[in-house]
Amino acid sequence: MPLVESLEPAFLDRVVADLFPLPPDIVPPCMAATVVEAAGEMAPKVSDIEMEAILTRLKARKTRIGSIVRYCECLQ
Repeated sequence: MPLVESLEPAFLDRVVADLFPLPPDIVPPCMAATVVEAAGEMAPKVSDIEMEAILTRLKARKTRIGSIVRYCECLQ
């Protein structure tokens, strides 16, 4: 039986709280960008020519983006 399973729950909670105390009243920064959407408007459609240009640029990169390219090709 692992040691943590044999400990009393209250004791285990106290040990964890002592080892990993919560920081005092820290408000984490907002990581999401603020997006302002126009009321009821959709994003503009991407034409086939524009999509081909995007895929060509993505394929030319030397990074591992194969899954992105395959996803975009599936959308066509």
